[in-house]
Amino acid sequence: MLKASVCAWVIALAVLGGTQPSVPVFIWIIIIFGDPHFTTIDGKDYTFNGLGEYTLVDALDGEFLVQGRTRKAIGPDGVETAATVLSAVAAGTSNSSSVQVNHEEGGARLEVYEKAGIPATMMHLPGDYMGQTKGLMGVWNGDPDDDFTRPDGTILSTNATDEEIYDFGQLWEITEAESIFYYGDQNYADFHNQDPSYRPIFATTFDDPELEQEALGVCGDDRECLFDASVTRNVTIGKAAMEAREQSIRISEELVNSPPIIEGPISLDVTVGEVVTFSFTATDLKGDPVTVAEETLPPGAAFEYGGNTATVTWSVVDYDGPAMSFIATNSRNQTTLYIPQVNLCKCQNGGICDFGSLAAGEDPDGDLRVVACLCPSPYTGQFCEDFDECVAGTDDCGDNAVCVNEFGGYHCECEPGFYPNPGGKSCRDCPYGYRAHRDDCYRFYGGKNAQTYSGARQVCQENGGDIYMWRSAAAVAALKRKLKSDHSPSLWVGLSDEDLEGTFLWADGMALDGNDFTDWDWDQPHNTAEKDCVVARRVHRYRWKVVPCSYRRAFICQSPRAP
Repeated sequence: MLKASVCAWVIALAVLGGTQPSVPVFIWIIIIFGDPHFTTIDGKDYTFNGLGEYTLVDALDGEFLVQGRTRKAIGPDGVETAATVLSAVAAGTSNSSSVQVNHEEGGARLEVYEKAGIPATMMHLPGDYMGQTKGLMGVWNGDPDDDFTRPDGTILSTNATDEEIYDFGQLWEITEAESIFYYGDQNYADFHNQDPSYRPIFATTFDDPELEQEALGVCGDDRECLFDASVTRNVTIGKAAMEAREQSIRISEELVNSPPIIEGPISLDVTVGEVVTFSFTATDLKGDPVTVAEETLPPGAAFEYGGNTATVTWSVVDYDGPAMSFIATNSRNQTTLYIPQVNLCKCQNGGICDFGSLAAGEDPDGDLRVVACLCPSPYTGQFCEDFDECVAGTDDCGDNAVCVNEFGGYHCECEPGFYPNPGGKSCRDCPYGYRAHRDDCYRFYGGKNAQTYSGARQVCQENGGDIYMWRSAAAVAALKRKLKSDHSPSLWVGLSDEDLEGTFLWADGMALDGNDFTDWDWDQPHNTAEKDCVVARRVHRYRWKVVPCSYRRAFICQSPRAP
């Protein structure tokens, strides 16, 4: 409880901004003992001793509100005085059902804290509220002459009398509908029209010559100290208020002692091989000296600083970081780091830099970002660094082959169904070494090329087919005639019961049944666990016999012929 004293607020402002949008705008309201001697956001000083609840700040028509409540101050004799005390502050929005003290990060907010034993509130307004505020704290636009703007938009002269200023302030008394205060077991009426006859004292007058002389000796020419002493009839309160204001000013100066402000480009679009020059400035709100030094510079960059302006000249080269950065330091050793976002173009061979798109894998939030390229034909690749021989027509792919570009070269691929010739540059309708017959291709493997049954199948499958299956009577008869004339050795038939003893399966997985053509020798099929694969034996006129699959025998491969 504030007893035998009054309460005042002092406003301190720091505007930190520029082209580099990383420094916020701050407004601090420092609450101290004394009467309500205001300083608007734009720096206009005035006194207002209104009694009630008032709009301090209304930003963007209620997007952010700060309201203050006052009550009468109590003098040393326990009697109410003609001065008021700020007793509560509320923040929120015009459509909120509850008071909000802290808003989201980066937006407007009100924070309560204590500094050097003095209770205070710190109000933070973002830069887009500039020119959008009204209320007792004025219109924030850098011009104090319009700070006494009334709710109807008309403006009271800043040279107005204290009485005129009081009437102006009363216009900002809130209605019950406008209030964002929480009343608990009280209500709006308890804080409005509490004393219809109340009107503050506007002049500093003493009816006690001794009190006046004592006040002059303590306060000197401090107008607020004299006023407080006259209203409360207590020089000690005037002195305490004066000392508290001095302390609050020191606190305010400490708060507004902000780091240097850097104004420069937010981002740089640069291209390897070109020379880029840009500048930025570094200033201090209090006008203190500022120095700027480079933290990191890319290869090929030169930095100069003088007269609060830094200039960077960069012969841009291909590099992977780190990003360029600079640090500004004021005389209070406060620093601001400036890191312009670099969009680096590495396009080659006439590629066009697409600064609106990033190269694959780039971090959109990175300080150094490589951009995409629009490549002219026949160049391709992320940076147009690859010559596309296929598009240019300089490849040597031959018949039935298509050119496929790859980084640093190309290769030839066969059209669907075709098989590569040696060297892989051209393709044919049958695998190399095969002969075409109707819709299929065939190749005989014998002698040193004989294989086990599984090995034979693997050789055939590597050329897109499988082992030839002797399942057609007419085809087998013709084949036998050919084999006999060539004195060919025994061959695998393409039939086995490896998977299930006694159940023979063709190489394509179909089971041998009673309707299939067979050409068993007189004592076959006679097989045991170690005999599972069928051969056509030359010594028995190429009739079939079951033998171990590990034998190495000749075989015929069959693959589909290209259309």
